[in-house]
Amino acid sequence: HTRIEQLIHLLKTQVLVESVQTLEFSLRITPPPTPLEAKKTLMDYGLVPAAKIHVQWKQALPAVAASPVPGWFLRDELFDTGVGKSQLPQGVALVEDEATKP
Repeated sequence: HTRIEQLIHLLKTQVLVESVQTLEFSLRITPPPTPLEAKKTLMDYGLVPAAKIHVQWKQALPAVAASPVPGWFLRDELFDTGVGKSQLPQGVALVEDEATKP
């Protein structure tokens, strides 16, 4: 099963731009606000097959402009041409589903 620490690694290496990859953050679900422990699995929290997980930065993000575009810390290639970062892309699996592994 996918551990939370694997999801954090995936976010740092595949989702976030390089300038924020070293910044600390935690993952949470709500309600009630619950921090996700790195060694636990998505299944432990009942987050399979789908869930909304919130990222909480542990320090302020660096300023990139006077008025940064929402989502500036996400890699551009995650968005289709013509879709702005302020819009969410269609949901896709970030981790492999254990049930569909060969």
